[in-house]
Amino acid sequence: MVTTCTEGEIEISEFGSVRSKTSRIISLRQYVNNVRSDMFKARVEEYMRLAALPGHEAEAQAVKDRMPCIVPAGVCSGGHAVKNLVRHSGLLQIDMDHTGARTAEVCGLLRQLPYVVVAHMSFSHNGVRAFALVAAGDVERNYERLYAAVGEAVSRHAGHDYDSKCKILTQPSFYSWDADAYYNPGAETFRMQWGEEMTGPEGGVAEREIAENGNAGNGNVGNRSSGTGTKTGATAGTGATAGTDTTGVANTRTGTNADTTDAGTAAASASVSASAPNTVSNTASNTASNSAIPDAAPGFLAQFLNDFEHRNPFRRGERNYLALKLGRVARSKGFSKEELEEITRIFTRRYSATDFTAEDIRQRINAGYQFIESLPQKTEEHNRVQNRGQGLYDPSEPPDEALEDADLLEKNNELRASSPYIPDSVYDGLPALLKECVKYSGDLRERDIVLLGCLSCCGALFPHVSFFYKNALYSPHFYLALIAAGAGKGVLAFIISLLDATQEHYDDERRQQKKAFEKAQADWDNELHQAQREHRSPDTDKKPEEPKGKYLKTSATTSKSRLLEQLATNGELGCHMASTEINTLISSLTQDYGKYEDILCKAAHHEEISQSYKADGDPIVVPHPHLALAISGTQEQFINFFHSHENGLYSRFLIYTRQLSLHWETCSPGEGRVDLRAHFRALGQKLFDMHKLLLDSPTLVTFTPEQWERHTQQFSLWLKSALVEGREYPSSIVFRHGLLAMRLASILTIFRKWDDYRYAKEYACTDADFNAAMQIVATILEHSLLLGTTLPDTGRQPVLMRHFHQFDQILADLPRSFSYSDFTFAAQNLGISLSTAKRILKKGLEQELIVKQGDKYRKRNKRRGK
Repeated sequence: MVTTCTEGEIEISEFGSVRSKTSRIISLRQYVNNVRSDMFKARVEEYMRLAALPGHEAEAQAVKDRMPCIVPAGVCSGGHAVKNLVRHSGLLQIDMDHTGARTAEVCGLLRQLPYVVVAHMSFSHNGVRAFALVAAGDVERNYERLYAAVGEAVSRHAGHDYDSKCKILTQPSFYSWDADAYYNPGAETFRMQWGEEMTGPEGGVAEREIAENGNAGNGNVGNRSSGTGTKTGATAGTGATAGTDTTGVANTRTGTNADTTDAGTAAASASVSASAPNTVSNTASNTASNSAIPDAAPGFLAQFLNDFEHRNPFRRGERNYLALKLGRVARSKGFSKEELEEITRIFTRRYSATDFTAEDIRQRINAGYQFIESLPQKTEEHNRVQNRGQGLYDPSEPPDEALEDADLLEKNNELRASSPYIPDSVYDGLPALLKECVKYSGDLRERDIVLLGCLSCCGALFPHVSFFYKNALYSPHFYLALIAAGAGKGVLAFIISLLDATQEHYDDERRQQKKAFEKAQADWDNELHQAQREHRSPDTDKKPEEPKGKYLKTSATTSKSRLLEQLATNGELGCHMASTEINTLISSLTQDYGKYEDILCKAAHHEEISQSYKADGDPIVVPHPHLALAISGTQEQFINFFHSHENGLYSRFLIYTRQLSLHWETCSPGEGRVDLRAHFRALGQKLFDMHKLLLDSPTLVTFTPEQWERHTQQFSLWLKSALVEGREYPSSIVFRHGLLAMRLASILTIFRKWDDYRYAKEYACTDADFNAAMQIVATILEHSLLLGTTLPDTGRQPVLMRHFHQFDQILADLPRSFSYSDFTFAAQNLGISLSTAKRILKKGLEQELIVKQGDKYRKRNKRRGK
């Protein structure tokens, strides 16, 4: 039962991020003080800087997504869904987007309303957010109508439309920075009228609400035509045409309530009248303007546009494409040209700007509409479906396949773009060498990819490093998969140059071993000839054994036997396999000589691998394989490689994805003219120095009890969050990322050991490095869970299991002596069919597990064979 705060400080919930499930309770006054302070000034300014740069929308959004947020509706527990609300604050949130140059003016107008408690600029500083005080009874009675009434009243007063898509009761609100944020702890409660608005023809509810709630300090309030429902002749004090009922209009076309977002006339007339010098001129100008302005769109058009905007969020760099798509979708939904004009008018009022004029919008929407109109007509079957009179939103209407595919790809790209970035705080505390690695990253996504790729290489370059995890020793080797929709993953080709210096060392070592072997082989040949001449047995101690060279870099195009041999030869040194195209690995795995998927699964946890074929001679055994893997590819390659979650390979990978970025980046080398291959090769030489030292200085990385406790608590929370979704695969991802977190922490710890005391046999992980590893895992866990939704749980349809000992189950529910009917009835109660019950009963008699006595059956005291 949700309660409402009725006295004292208004309390609300604050979340660390919009994705967080944990919160703390703060007062509304504390929230306002935080907004007024400089706490978030730097982040707001960074967001505004990125948002103003073409092609940096995703980076700007990432800055916003990392902001903490509040739930103005009240106190929540376990998340910010409506079901998590435990105490309502009495506040109702209204957002006004794209206020542009009028932002300060709109804020000032909202301060005049007696029921507005808080008003300040939004995070983007291109909008306004207000919290209105409402009655608990009104919230419980009909929150949607209350939201529409308050939004309409506020919109009329400010001369700007409110955002109707934010009508969720517990809609989270990002923090912002506004030194002049308005706070009125003594605000009045919004007076909602519920009486005649459903049946009375004497005037709309909007008219009455605005007359009572929206008239303070604004001479033109109540003078704009709503146009959402049937017009009335009522007036509101000034003699101008009043609004109509905006909360209960039936949508005859879709069968739903009409949306009220676009009710009202153009904001221009309202702003003009708001600034007029006297009431008389206000009334005259408003009356004249209202007579010339057409009615707002019917409810189904507003609802259609709201649904379209929800699926296709407005972004400044994609305005032209969005208008074209709106025209295409409108035509595919069957809207007439008259209805298209209405849609265009609403869209123009919301998004027109000096560099995106009404004529620009009209041309692009019409172009999209005409494109679909020029396509061949739909099939006869589809025409028959339409002739049956189905509505535009009937789910059985066949979709336009081309548009559906495009929408799917766009939605996937939006989800990739919204995936979190590794926090800046991680990069601030990185070891110096890793900071050099990410120095030339082009954007935030590339910076994350470079860091993860470098950590993968370091995991393979740090030999004899281990740590305890659940009573077993593990090395820092891990698997990495970079999945990108298009360009952006190729930087991996440069990163693996970090391995070159170390590989060259083993190449030289192998060449020297080969020369020594050839010399020893020549000596052995001489020994054989000498022994033959002297008629004696040769000295077998002089027979050389052919050396097996070590290969740190292992090709993805390899056979299963070859991979086993290299893992056995390298021992704890391990191998690193890399491929910038997953297809290379797929090609190898599908060949008869390949198929080493099982090796990848076992090597991730250092489980013993063995093989014994006649062609190999002696059995090949790798007691503790060490393998690092780094691959990149497209979404299609990703699906072809992993297939499903069944074999557990996917959960063993660190997964990172990036969105498709369709903007041209300069290819000019710049003044520095950095060759990334040479850059990473030079850093690889430094890593080789660390590699040589670690060969002679095995290191055990340790963690403090406090770090283990935090590890347990955090992964317990992530596991609960995964289990609640109802699928099995997320839990395996969380379990294996627990190990991955400690592997990343051990890699960072080795850098600290190098800077501190290089020959230490045991080194404790610092809290800073442990926190950094946990933050990285928190980020990649979201990427892994996101991409995991594109894979099926299993490659085959699951089969329902049943209890094997059905006969024993049936007998357990029966007395010592029972009838045939008793037996079949008990079987059916257990979900066993009648035919199966008959068969079991017959078999029980044959095996003498029961005895028949007349028309009854009796259980035996002691069953044979038991």
